[in-house]
Amino acid sequence: MLKFLFLLFGLIAFSCISSTQNKSEHYNDLSKGTAVCFSADEAGIVDAIIESCPRHSAGDITIISDSMTLWSNLDFSQLTSKDTFPDSLLNMLIKINETNSYIGNCILPISNDYRFINPVYKNNICDQSTSSNCFWTEFYSRFPRSQDGILSFSKIAIDSESTKALAWVMWSYGDKAADGGIASLVKENGKWKIISYTIMIVS
Repeated sequence: MLKFLFLLFGLIAFSCISSTQNKSEHYNDLSKGTAVCFSADEAGIVDAIIESCPRHSAGDITIISDSMTLWSNLDFSQLTSKDTFPDSLLNMLIKINETNSYIGNCILPISNDYRFINPVYKNNICDQSTSSNCFWTEFYSRFPRSQDGILSFSKIAIDSESTKALAWVMWSYGDKAADGGIASLVKENGKWKIISYTIMIVS
């Protein structure tokens, strides 16, 4: 009887360890990049974007989409504050994002842990032809430390003094659950922070 209990305990422990390992192994499917592409200011801005997410907790691993398109046909007239959203930076943001931005091969020198997810991997997470609602269930099962969902961000417009910046930001976190908009940031005491986030897309 005692031998049976030891065997049963061993099987349960092995099952739990294997389950944990399997879940953590999915993070190894995703890249952290190898090329140096981001400046220190850009990295600081990405950190500020991640830390502003209300669903983000310390120790989370942020999943970042490796491609981003700026919706330049949006109505930017609602960005009325020229101090928060100066025309020069807004025009720069639109100009530098006229083509898709692919960043999946870039190292992000940020303080938060992250992985890049590419479109091919995303499309193969589950068979959506059999279940249209399977993506996010499978996503959170594979990536339990990524409850903030998937982050996309544009190329970042930074002023010549490196004290103000604008970025297009998109968070997707569930079926018909996403928001995107323009983040306005300033650098104070060497650290970037978001001072305004105007949501322009909600689903």
